Amino acid sequence: METINLFGALLLGLMGAGHCLAMCGGIISSLSVTSAANAEKKNWHFIVIYQIGRITSYTLFGAIAGWFGLQFSHLSPLP
Repeated sequence: METINLFGALLLGLMGAGHCLAMCGGIISSLSVTSAANAEKKNWHFIVIYQIGRITSYTLFGAIAGWFGLQFSHLSPLP
């Protein structure tokens, strides 16, 4: 049985934080500012659609990466 390396998980999380701050934070900040400036239009649905798309795409890409990892694990000579 394999053990989880918590330091490795922490390191991967910290490495991903830069991407989240730079890309996701910038996009959602611009949508939020636009929504606040046009409060009478109620642009909240753009933010909800963005979040649903972000979660869906990350889930899909994670599933694809997991599938490839599973396929390559069958080629490994390790037990």
